[in-house]
Parts: sequence; structure tokens; C-alpha cells
Amino acid sequence: MLPGVREGLEAAGHEGIEVWVLTEGAAGRQRARIAAHGLDGLIRGVAEATKEKEQFARH
Repeated sequence: MLPGVREGLEAAGHEGIEVWVLTEGAAGRQRARIAAHGLDGLIRGVAEATKEKEQFARH
């Protein structure tokens, strides 16, 4: 885990900001990583999504 991640998540929580992890991989795998780093109390949830070309298009 990079330096400052925990502090950033804690600061977001103190400001009432819900943090979600969005992943293309398996949500369960990310939940396990979050728990392994002791961050599960700082992250609201994990969602899976597939990248679509349209998400990155400029309008």
C-alpha cells in the first residue's frame, strides 16, 4: 500500500465522503485485499464494472 492511503481514507471519512472501489476484476478479490490491509472500515463498498469505450469519449 502506498504511503498516505490510510490517512487519505480516514480524512475522507471524517468529511463524510463515502469511498467505493470500482474494479474490472472480481469484487471478492478486492474485498480480500482491502481487509488484508485493515481498510475494510474505511471503504463503503466494492463494485465491479467493465470498461467501455464510451466512458472515455470526449463530448
